[in-house]
Amino acid sequence: MRCRRTANNESSADHLYIGQAFKRWLQQHGQRDATVTYDLFDADSGGCVTISFDRDRRTVRVQWDRMEWKSWLAARKNLNRRTRGKADWVYGPDSMLAHNEVDALRGAVPYVRKHP
Repeated sequence: MRCRRTANNESSADHLYIGQAFKRWLQQHGQRDATVTYDLFDADSGGCVTISFDRDRRTVRVQWDRMEWKSWLAARKNLNRRTRGKADWVYGPDSMLAHNEVDALRGAVPYVRKHP
């Protein structure tokens, strides 16, 4: 795993922390096949962290930053198709949730930062 982010404050590696912590937690609960992928939008962005498990039938996607509508919709359709609707989205503090995202989710699950 290699991080290309240029910031070096305490929250600059949240995406790595969340990905690895979630993977460890799932493995401790019997999901030995848990995998983590990182989709960084650019060097200064947290992008998305995607955690897949249960033979790739379940996915949790942590979206750190705002996504352009068409990209978000394509990613959502792809994950829902792959997981047969069992993809959960969690939103980071810079995701700037839009009404379409909240409507599509029938509510939103906000991310609670690990740092105060």
